[in-house]
Amino acid sequence: MRIVVAYDISDDVKRQRLALWLQQKGFTRIQRSVFVGRGGIATAKDIERFARKILGSGDKLHIFLVSDVEWERRIAVGEELEATYSTRIL
Repeated sequence: MRIVVAYDISDDVKRQRLALWLQQKGFTRIQRSVFVGRGGIATAKDIERFARKILGSGDKLHIFLVSDVEWERRIAVGEELEATYSTRIL
């Protein structure tokens, strides 16, 4: 199973904190504010708990659980983003 995390966070520090946390959990950035990784409902709940601690008013986060079959059927155009952002912990 794959977990897709998409967010819109206005504060730079909070946004980077979430991104770094997701990377530390093994997630890969596929768009600037979209990550994908392996896991199930327990991992999705961990992400939810962490995000609730840092999200502010007006911030948004979506967590999608996608089966491996559905993930393989996706249509992707272009290249995935590599770890082009800072990996230092804030």
